[in-house]
Amino acid sequence: MNINNINDFLNFKDLEVNKIEKKTNGNFGEMLENSLKQVNKIQIDSENMKKELALGKVDNLHDVSIASEKANIALQVTMSVRGKVVEAYKEIMRIQI
Repeated sequence: MNINNINDFLNFKDLEVNKIEKKTNGNFGEMLENSLKQVNKIQIDSENMKKELALGKVDNLHDVSIASEKANIALQVTMSVRGKVVEAYKEIMRIQI
């Protein structure tokens, strides 16, 4: 299998990372909030596609499985980032003044 551009293969345009960065103007809180909203939107879209599949409105099982996997990966990345932020917070709290 020949993959010329990994970004085209993964198609992470849905996450709109560049747009999130431009909207927040460097504010970490806003960036975090927008990122969580985007992950939530991906989760909701995946659930909606699963419901439509169960109702017989979706013909292509492939699209449903891709949406489900995108939602799963987005959640895993979010949980990983959360873990790193908690670790960093604990490390900062251990610093003696």
